[in-house]
Amino acid sequence: MEWNSEVLVRRIVLSRRYSRIFIQAIMFLVLGYFAFCFLGSSRLKHVAAKDEFSIKTTMNQALKVAQADSAGELAKAEPNIEEILFLERIARRMKDRKRMMRKQCKALGLNMGEADMMRVLIAEDYKLAYCYVPKAGCSNMKKLILELNGINTNKLRNKDIHSLSKVNETKQIGMPDFVAEDNYIKLMLVRHPYERLISSYNNKILQRDRKFDMFSRQIKLLYRDPTLNDTQSPPTFPEFAEFVTNGRNSGSHNGGDPHWSKYNSLCYPCLIEYDVIAHLETIQEDTRYLLKLIKAPTKVLFQSGYSKIGLSKTEYGNFKNIYFKQLNSSQKQNLYKAYESDFKLFGYSETNNT
Repeated sequence: MEWNSEVLVRRIVLSRRYSRIFIQAIMFLVLGYFAFCFLGSSRLKHVAAKDEFSIKTTMNQALKVAQADSAGELAKAEPNIEEILFLERIARRMKDRKRMMRKQCKALGLNMGEADMMRVLIAEDYKLAYCYVPKAGCSNMKKLILELNGINTNKLRNKDIHSLSKVNETKQIGMPDFVAEDNYIKLMLVRHPYERLISSYNNKILQRDRKFDMFSRQIKLLYRDPTLNDTQSPPTFPEFAEFVTNGRNSGSHNGGDPHWSKYNSLCYPCLIEYDVIAHLETIQEDTRYLLKLIKAPTKVLFQSGYSKIGLSKTEYGNFKNIYFKQLNSSQKQNLYKAYESDFKLFGYSETNNT
């Protein structure tokens, strides 16, 4: 969605048109009032006295209608200058992200081949298709999709959010055909690769999610020093890092798990052209732009739960202060190499959130 000077001029002209309607309504009422006074007769005065309240009410209603026509309705149809400039700025951001990604796709040799299995959430009424990446704002974006599909999520638990989302989920090779045929807006949401990895470790391994017990046992079996004689405590972050740097575990959901699989093996951004590439670090602006793009109701918003730079409030600061201090130089190098494409495709640096 791009705004140019011609569109702006049309909006200004429309604004002036509504202003003229308002002024004409006021003039008509004033002239009518003086005519009434000038032509007043005993009969008219009698009618006026009888219907004085009705006349005043009518005048007030006319004023309200004119004001609504000039202000309220115009506001609904016409974004203000600030909004236009915002939309232009975020449109340029999306264009820059896509341009950079195409360049890196070619450099990394990822722009060839075909997409594999994908999970895509659909908001049919708004022609939105969201390829979701676990641990990258996924739960809150699922809430937004549910709201667009007419489901109130205020009192829903996280597990309910994920269960209900399956109703509008497609799971197949590549994007569904109707997405292209019906000109759907295609959305992908990412975050700093290390922050996503930390979130996965915290939530699935350290907090002992039962569904991930198999991974925990495997990590300890392969990477824990047997001389420690410790089989009960959960895997440490260095042990987890050793596990995911194995290409089979981080590269695809066949050998690993979607919670730490690379972006390119989940949504294939080098093979599918996404209209909106949102970053968790700029999520409020990116989703505001998205919702304008699909003409969503103003009551639908991306729910909060993240810091100003997009990190989960429970994980903010862990990136440098806790987990990565536990890694040696070799582990850090291997970790970056394992997720190098995630960094380069989406413009993240190894040490900073951007």
